[in-house]
Formats: sequence, C-alpha cells, structure tokens
Amino acid sequence: MAGSLPTTCAVSCPAKIILHGEHAVVYGKAAVGASIDLRTYAILRSTGLSPDANEMFVSFKMPQLDVDVTWPIESIKSKIGTNFSVMLDALKGLVAEAGPDQDTYGFIASLVFVYLFASICRKTDIANNVSVEVHTNSPLGSGLGSSAALSVCVSALFLVLAGTVQLPTVPNMEITISQLKEEIVGDKIQQGYFSRENLAHINNWAFAAEKIVHGTPSG
Repeated sequence: MAGSLPTTCAVSCPAKIILHGEHAVVYGKAAVGASIDLRTYAILRSTGLSPDANEMFVSFKMPQLDVDVTWPIESIKSKIGTNFSVMLDALKGLVAEAGPDQDTYGFIASLVFVYLFASICRKTDIANNVSVEVHTNSPLGSGLGSSAALSVCVSALFLVLAGTVQLPTVPNMEITISQLKEEIVGDKIQQGYFSRENLAHINNWAFAAEKIVHGTPSG
C-alpha cells in the first residue's frame, strides 16, 4: 500500500560524537555519546509522470559525493529475494551499472539507498517518480556518523513513502530549509518531531543499513 505523501518533504539528522567507549560498543557495551550541531538533510520529491512514460523511476543525488543516479523502480524491486546475500549482490550490480565507482563513498551511499528502497518500499504502490536529494555539512569519513545520518534520513523518507510512519507536523510552524543548496531553498515544510514509536522504526532500518556499511556499527 502507499502512504499519504506531500509533493515535497524533508528530514534531517545530526552528526554524533562518542566521547568514551567507541570500540566497546561493537562488543555490546555501553558508551557515552552526544549529538553535535552538524546535520545531514534529505529532501524527497514526488513528481508526476510524463504522458508517454512507461515506467517510474527513483533517483538519488548527493553533490558532496558526486552522485546523481537514477533507476527504474521495478529494476530495484525485482532484486528482492529471501536470500539476503544474493539480494545484496544484485543491488551492488545495479549500483555499479549506474556509475559510482566501487570502493568510494558514493558507491556505498548509493548501495544504502537502493537497499533501503527495496526493503522498505517492496510492497508499496508508487504512482509517481521519486527523487531524493541529500546534503550534509558533516565531514565525511571522520567518525562523526555521516553514514548513519544518511541512513536515518533515507530510512525516514522511505518509511513515510511506504505509509509505515507519519510525517510529524506542528501547525503554523513552517520553516525554510536554508541550509540546503540554492536550488531547493524556498521549499516549505512543516516542522516537528517523530514519535518514539516511529523513531524506533527508523532506527531499526538505519541500523540494518549501517551493518552493510560497517559490519558492526558503533552508533
């Protein structure tokens, strides 16, 4: 089924720092961490089909990684299977065909994107083209959780698209996402926070995506 999605919606996630116990976390121990004032922003647009379109597409753009790729939605859904390793290899093939070089942050980010789309939206009827654009002011590969923030943002948007979680809204609190690039400044969103239950759904999927990136993530 499909959720109720506005033409444009956006989410953000802060970077994090682990003050003590980062390596202990991978062994299931506690650590002391905090969010910091560096954020990743993701904006999803749902656009109508052209009159002569025969299929729908999903696209992913992240300028900091020089990523701008598009896939037919059915080509991603066709890779879904019960065997995780086989599905992941098939999705890696899709990403490689789209252009990002393997062993780059762009390839990993694109793999996380198609994995989350395939897994979360596998039973969702999508009647429009979908595009997701991500921007971050968090330094990449610095241990500040940039990949985790990407996973959180993309998970949240696709869970909204699938109708699993609802967009939070606070009446009369429209804001402009001035932190994003010039081409999307001016988009208005309703500001609010996800419920604890919805955050748990988002966290579970983001953690699953992070295991693809890190094996045993620290946070």
